[in-house]
Amino acid sequence: MNDLILLHTHSIIAFILAMTQIGMLIYLFGLKEKTVIRRWMIINYVASVIWQVDQTIRFSIHPSVSKTLFYKLETILIYSPALAILTLSYFQILYLFLYQPYERERKLMVRIVIPVAISFVAFNAWNEFFNDSHQLVFQGASFIYGFLTNIWALVLSIRKTRYLKPIDPKAAQAHEILIGVNVMFIVMCVILLAFGLESPIGYWSFFILIWLCNLGQIITYIAYSAVPANFQIKISGFSYVTVVTILIVVTLVFFPPLDPLDLEARYDQQKGLVQMFIMLGMAALVVSTVLPELLRLSLTDPIKRLLAGVQSVNAGDLNTTVPVGSMDEIGYLTKNFNLMTQSLKRANVQLRDYAETLEAKVADRTASLNKSLEDLKTAQSQLVQAEKMASLGELTSGIAHEIQNPLNFVNNFSDVSSELIVELKEELLAGKTQDAIEIADDLIENLNRILHHGQRAGEIVKSMLEHSKGITGQKETTDINSLCESATDIKYNLIKAKYPNFECKIIHDFDLDLKDIELIKDDIHRVLLNILDNAFYAMNDKNENSRPDQEYLAQLKIRTNKWEKDDTSGIEISITDNGTGMSEDIQTKIFQPFYTTKPTGRGSTGLGLSLSYDIITKGHKGELLVDSTLGQGTTMTIRLPYL
Repeated sequence: MNDLILLHTHSIIAFILAMTQIGMLIYLFGLKEKTVIRRWMIINYVASVIWQVDQTIRFSIHPSVSKTLFYKLETILIYSPALAILTLSYFQILYLFLYQPYERERKLMVRIVIPVAISFVAFNAWNEFFNDSHQLVFQGASFIYGFLTNIWALVLSIRKTRYLKPIDPKAAQAHEILIGVNVMFIVMCVILLAFGLESPIGYWSFFILIWLCNLGQIITYIAYSAVPANFQIKISGFSYVTVVTILIVVTLVFFPPLDPLDLEARYDQQKGLVQMFIMLGMAALVVSTVLPELLRLSLTDPIKRLLAGVQSVNAGDLNTTVPVGSMDEIGYLTKNFNLMTQSLKRANVQLRDYAETLEAKVADRTASLNKSLEDLKTAQSQLVQAEKMASLGELTSGIAHEIQNPLNFVNNFSDVSSELIVELKEELLAGKTQDAIEIADDLIENLNRILHHGQRAGEIVKSMLEHSKGITGQKETTDINSLCESATDIKYNLIKAKYPNFECKIIHDFDLDLKDIELIKDDIHRVLLNILDNAFYAMNDKNENSRPDQEYLAQLKIRTNKWEKDDTSGIEISITDNGTGMSEDIQTKIFQPFYTTKPTGRGSTGLGLSLSYDIITKGHKGELLVDSTLGQGTTMTIRLPYL
């Protein structure tokens, strides 16, 4: 028998690895979710079991069996296909693990790897039958195939890690572990190439690294749930890996690998290696049968009962009680769950009692709030009426004050004119023609004054009527740039006709990309004329009062641009002059009716800006703003939203 079977440490380690893969298969077959990655993992671990069993046989046969037909067929029919399938499935697992960002590449890789794997099998067949089973060629082919596939696996793991870091750091961490696994595979290949499998370094590095790689893969797949699994399966898997790891360490310590050609030393190890085989079989039996049952009784079943209780309470059954079982951590958790359920039940009863009385309390409170609301509405109506009366009184007072001034002039000059007519009559009767002519001239002058102040009173009444009409007309699509240019030309020509010596530089800064806006064209035109009239007046006043040694050039800039505020957008018109400007106190009053800074006789009624303010704010839901510095100039800004 010793001439055919001669156990080696390598065969024991390979057998342990095969059992580990079988344990992983049991884990995979126990999963309920049938996913694509589960199918490829099953293929991978079936191929891995076959490959490790082949390694067990390969290292358990006597060296004299090498190069026999059995050895050749085993290499071609078992070793090579198993390694090829193992590589193909490993690639698929890496592509599918947790995330699948390279799906087209994954399918393409199948088409690439299959021909390469077939070529690998064919090359080994040639080596065995036509190259006299050349060991160096065989090992070189295996090295190149394994090295290249592990390089690509490493590149793929690095790519997925970089891809997943900003998306899912935990998944990226799992792929970082697989990077380490692939690095160890590559290191193992390099060591085998440098020292050979039968050297002491080759002995130890090959099985230690291949075990660490398998261990890393299994722990990663289970810990990061490559396929969703229940708690018991995960614990069983971890426990199985732990036991097998201990057995590998024991094997390597007590039965260090020997030179395969040192037959005498290998014969001395046979008894111990056979015992290790028996111990491994018993350990596998215990771990696969007894451990899951113990876990079910002490861990899984209590957790399932507790989960069923949670689901029952969540469905509304507060009478649920879960059997406590043993007083370990799960038992204490179950006991506290029952206490919590009882507390929830008491709280629910109290809440139901409170809800029964809440309706009456709400009805009483609602009645009280309704009465308070009615009282508030009454008080609000009274306040609004009082405010209206106060505003009406203020407006009436302003109207009376503004009209009283020209009426006083009319009355005074009328009285004086009556006296002059009497004097004229007396002078004519006395034949004093020259004196009569002088009196007539005075009378004509008085009548002109009466006409002037009568016209001023008429302008006040006309402005009041315009103010009372408020916003008129229909909105229409308007080119705001053209409207601003037209108003500026009209008002400048009027001021030039009135003050021929007045010169002003006008700057148009229009946004040509502004779209047309819906507005009441005549009203906005009136607003522009009012603002421009004030601007030209302020600049002409500054020009007339400038000292001869001062060089003053009036300048008006009218600008249009887009305007955005919060969720509102529209257009903005700004009119800037370098006239006399206004103090802060005056700026707060300019939109009040009848307020004016112009002296009597300069054509102002004090209603232009007040009416303009109403047109912009009430008629167009916009804003009219003023920014002025005394002695430097004023900017009036109109903001009109797109409605």
